[in-house]
Amino acid sequence: MEAQQRSLRGLQAQQGTRQEAHEGIRGCAASSSTPAGVIAMNFWIALVALWILCAVLLLNAWGEKSVARWAGQIAFRPTEPVSPDQLFGYLLSANFAVLEGDDFNQLGSSLAKEQVEAILMQHWRVQRGCECVWLVERWLRSPGTGFPAERAAYAARRSGHVVDSDAYAALEEICRFLVQDARLVEARQIRNVHLNPAAWEIQQAAYLVRLGFSAGYLSRAGAQAALKRLQEAARAHYASWEDFSLSGLIALGVRSPIDSFDLGNWRKIARSHEVLLGAQRTTLAHAARWKVFAAIPAPSIRRLEPGPQLAEA
Repeated sequence: MEAQQRSLRGLQAQQGTRQEAHEGIRGCAASSSTPAGVIAMNFWIALVALWILCAVLLLNAWGEKSVARWAGQIAFRPTEPVSPDQLFGYLLSANFAVLEGDDFNQLGSSLAKEQVEAILMQHWRVQRGCECVWLVERWLRSPGTGFPAERAAYAARRSGHVVDSDAYAALEEICRFLVQDARLVEARQIRNVHLNPAAWEIQQAAYLVRLGFSAGYLSRAGAQAALKRLQEAARAHYASWEDFSLSGLIALGVRSPIDSFDLGNWRKIARSHEVLLGAQRTTLAHAARWKVFAAIPAPSIRRLEPGPQLAEA
């Protein structure tokens, strides 16, 4: 009997040992499940992050290709008989025209009339001939005057001072963007000649004139006369297409501060500078050369002759 009891106790001990072993195994499995879960979660997080990174890179690459493709669709040779001085006037609108997918080698726009009217409304709230004529005349009187806050910001940067204003902050940000993000220029290439709003206002006025002519708001003679005045204003401030275009980009950044969530659109805007300069051997080669004129007070403005549609309005 005693031997049987000893055997029973031995079996119970063995069973207890096996049970402890099973519990130990389950405990190990349970304790190891947490790290495995964390590893799995980290794996999926890393996978999602990698997917997002690839998507961003692909979008950027697609954006660069689309910009190049869109720029390549612009015909760089004059599409109508023009003099070198006339072509120079058309080229003043190049940055704006490129952004709209338009030509810049003829007086009229290559866009459909519906698109022309939509752009006039979107950018300048122009719906009638008299509005177009009034706005062109206003810009011809004093291109590059700008606003007081802008003038103070430009003056501060030229003198190496810092001012606490939204305009100055926007000026610093656009210069940083063009150097570091867009990599369009080096910091040393931004000079005093670029720090004024003249190019931006001349670019707008030149494109407005071309669109106004296409919409029938300005006659050919009136449009050519306005572009001639804009040429004089551009040459009074700048001595090259590079300076003119870069100054326009900087002024745009001051007028419309960069949105960090819209850098893709700003990169496209910056590319317009490269598109213009890339036409050195084609369109620019046919245009008149830059000549530096001394800035003089604007003479009285002869009222622009409206187009036929204006007379009907």
